[in-house]
Amino acid sequence: MPLVVADSFLAEAAGVPWKSGDVLAGWLLEKARALIASTEGEPAGLGDVFAYFEAGRLVQAHVVRLHQYAALDERRLRDLLPLLADAADAQAATAGNAGFTARRETLRARVAKRRAALAAERAGLEADGADASELDRLRSWGETLYAYEADVPPRATAYSPPGDPGMTIALDPELDAKANAAAIFKRYRKAVGKRAHVERRLVQLDAEERAVETLAWEVDRAVPETLDELRAAVDALDRRKARKAPAKEQQRGKRGPLEVALAADARAFVGRSPTGNAELTFRVARPDDLWFHARNIPGAHVVLRLDAAREPSEAEVRAAAALAAFHSKAGAADKVEVDYTQRKYVRKQVGGAPGLVWYTHARTVLVTPRDPALS
Repeated sequence: MPLVVADSFLAEAAGVPWKSGDVLAGWLLEKARALIASTEGEPAGLGDVFAYFEAGRLVQAHVVRLHQYAALDERRLRDLLPLLADAADAQAATAGNAGFTARRETLRARVAKRRAALAAERAGLEADGADASELDRLRSWGETLYAYEADVPPRATAYSPPGDPGMTIALDPELDAKANAAAIFKRYRKAVGKRAHVERRLVQLDAEERAVETLAWEVDRAVPETLDELRAAVDALDRRKARKAPAKEQQRGKRGPLEVALAADARAFVGRSPTGNAELTFRVARPDDLWFHARNIPGAHVVLRLDAAREPSEAEVRAAAALAAFHSKAGAADKVEVDYTQRKYVRKQVGGAPGLVWYTHARTVLVTPRDPALS
């Protein structure tokens, strides 16, 4: 007798006041004989299946009722195989979800590390860059020394010009006035070059930080199909050599845009990943289609397409804008500013990650985030 069935018999017998152990033993043997006899007329010895679920999850199943699971949700089914298939699918999905979550957390940690590195570099540049007042001071010192060169005493360690007693110029006593002025102008030119470098790098940091914030949001909304694409994007962010996925894997990972009907002849398309955004904007959208994006925050590209020769209505524009707001980092906000323009005014950022763009001729609308498909 299978142990699980024996446990069922014992659970059933537990509530009965048996006169003796012999009586209980006799009852158990009779139950076993009856079970064996009942299976002889069934195909392959099987009949209905008793399945027990807890919170929708299969806990146990057998061809006999299992009394030790009486407190659970008992279902009587005609076939065991579909039940086993569902259980196997659920187990695979659980394992897959666990693997997906772990991989996504790894990407989140890498993006966070890159964000911290950029913030540290910005702080260092801002602290190290010469400000305008320092540059003005050095230039003024050099010009003053050239103007009063004959008045500077030899081996002086400092000099204050007669017209400006508040100015004190530190000097190298080993150099004459002219050489001190040349040395000060050398420091000035170096500071000017350094400041220009800092300003250029700060502009680059702005772009890199926006890319990191966009990528962080993309990782947050990732699904298993887009995870490999995002890993490649994070590799590029870290300046690693990305592993190129096989062609079949690349095709499997592609997700077309989400399509939402706004009217009988009006549709909105939503990009579902960085590459999906780029595909939608630069391959799917037509030049005169309207293109939408949440203003100055990470978000999906949204394209409004009309299948008729007419202008979009205000309601359709606002619906597409609300969709762009919904599929953005500010999707839970009460109100979001959304920019929109014709697709022909959208350009790829040179050297930028997929989906990063510049655009012009934009108008802005304030909307409540909303997905018509979920209403």
